[in-house]
Amino acid sequence: MAEWQYQIHRVELASGNDFDQELANMLEQYGTKGWELVEVLPQQDSPKVYRLIFKAPKPLD
Repeated sequence: MAEWQYQIHRVELASGNDFDQELANMLEQYGTKGWELVEVLPQQDSPKVYRLIFKAPKPLD
């Protein structure tokens, strides 16, 4: 059975930034390292802050 490791990356959008482009760049960066985006969670108290949750298989021992 596969085991997973997780990483949470906090993203804060500055005014005028293109969220789609920023997200695409981040997905490319993490994807080349083997990470897969599994969830995007908005922060309740700030509409411009998101938490991106990535997973990747744990290395075999």
